[in-house]
Amino acid sequence: METSGIVVAIFALIFSQITCYVNLFLLLATFWLGKIQRKLDMTLIYSRFGVDVLYAFMNSVSLAYLLIRAIFPNAVIKNLSFFIAWPTFNLGTIRFFVVLFITSDRVFASCFPIFYHRHRSKIPNVLILSVIFMYFVFEQFILFKICDFVLDVPMSCLHVGCSVGSCYRSYWLYFEQIGYFSIGILSVILCFRLFIWNYFARSQNNKEISRLFPTCHQWGAK
Repeated sequence: METSGIVVAIFALIFSQITCYVNLFLLLATFWLGKIQRKLDMTLIYSRFGVDVLYAFMNSVSLAYLLIRAIFPNAVIKNLSFFIAWPTFNLGTIRFFVVLFITSDRVFASCFPIFYHRHRSKIPNVLILSVIFMYFVFEQFILFKICDFVLDVPMSCLHVGCSVGSCYRSYWLYFEQIGYFSIGILSVILCFRLFIWNYFARSQNNKEISRLFPTCHQWGAK
């Protein structure tokens, strides 16, 4: 690996560690230290914190192993890269769905507030987490059945992509592109909705102020 690649991996490792510690602190502050008030309707947010802790930790392990392999090429354990990469992929999928549901939740709450408040309680967060877990199980089927993966990682494999084979790697890239594009679209809709909301709220306030000032002027004249 070139020097530039090692430098990038080091910075990525540092940022992964920061992400892990920040989210861990938020969880501890909420559930252990009691500094943040715990709310039942924020279950998905808390799940996001927990998944981010695990994902950042596994990503850090993956980057650390990559750096060790780059600096000490002979420090390799057969198939270890798979047992590091596979949980990272799984946590990445779980993280995506948690973010997707949180973003969708916010979009529905802002665009259809009446419908949201009437029917959101009918969909418990446990059901959403169960759906995510079922897709996690389905990913095992994709790797070992559809892609017919055999655990035999080449000793020369340095990155997580080659640890799971080309079939699953292609699926993951396609899944990641479509998934995060969907989150991006939902985020744009949410931002646009909030912008329109704030614009009309300001317009309404300006109208009320314009009505108030003439009245005050008349009172002053009297």
